[in-house]
Amino acid sequence: MTTLSADSKIEEKLRVLRKQLAGKQTLSAQEDAVNHNWLEPPFFNAKQKKQINHFCSKLAARFAEDLSLFLKSEIEVTFNAASVHFCQYLADQMNKASDNRISYGLANADITEILMTVTADDAGTLLVPIMGILESNEFSSLELSILQDLLELLSHIITQALPTLTVSQPGCLVNGKMTLEMPSWQEVLKAEFSVSEPGSETSVKLDLIIRCDNLMQLTEKEASRKTVSPDDIQKILLVHLGEQTAELTCELAKQSITIKELMGLDANDILVLDKSVCEPVVIKLNNTPVFEAQPATCEKHYAACILKTLKKSKTDTE
Repeated sequence: MTTLSADSKIEEKLRVLRKQLAGKQTLSAQEDAVNHNWLEPPFFNAKQKKQINHFCSKLAARFAEDLSLFLKSEIEVTFNAASVHFCQYLADQMNKASDNRISYGLANADITEILMTVTADDAGTLLVPIMGILESNEFSSLELSILQDLLELLSHIITQALPTLTVSQPGCLVNGKMTLEMPSWQEVLKAEFSVSEPGSETSVKLDLIIRCDNLMQLTEKEASRKTVSPDDIQKILLVHLGEQTAELTCELAKQSITIKELMGLDANDILVLDKSVCEPVVIKLNNTPVFEAQPATCEKHYAACILKTLKKSKTDTE
């Protein structure tokens, strides 16, 4: 059995994608194969991309509202763009662009689920409304604590917007190189936001990085809302219930005896029950009487011919 390295797995994915496009007969398709950005795998289709862009735009509005309260200053947040990348390539690209970043990540079983990241310069700009202009990017413990609270606030908004996202570990703030604890071939979405004060010419670039598979249920859920009605759900539930099994018990008769009488019973003894052979038997569902029936036989099996349905008493329904 051959084990592929992380880079080999990425190359294998790229090879399959190239073959799918280059194998088409049209010249335009072959040109697309040559010009395609292979560092952005096509994880989402066009419809899902629109849904994700809409989701990110709503996040931007919520970011602006909560940041304004946190920083005690009116803040505008704009969603710029979203793109899909292989994890390792994205991390390398972002770390080359800046030597130092402030990142806040949430993980599940040591795998990064979401990461909010900003350059050190932009992080200092975010703190201006609270701390004033910083003298350097060597953040104090107080400044890092405020940055952690700020990025934790934004991460909390995302986890609220994605109820299917599970996080089992407390958030972690990293000051330095950005790290993503996930396989290098994992597809991730990078959503870029701009944060600024109204009328300001300068803005802070804030990046959200999230695993693509965490967004799949979001896109499927939004797409299904338009097609599934309450009547459809009821029909689905009825079909599901109709496929379940139920165990019925046919109670012939019963009798109460003392422990002394029970201990005296032996083979060939006759136990007289409390019903006449002419009386109907009771069929029960989950120990609740539901039918009266006449004992019978069918193809050498015991059988019961249902005579009537029994109505529930008030004590049964309470």
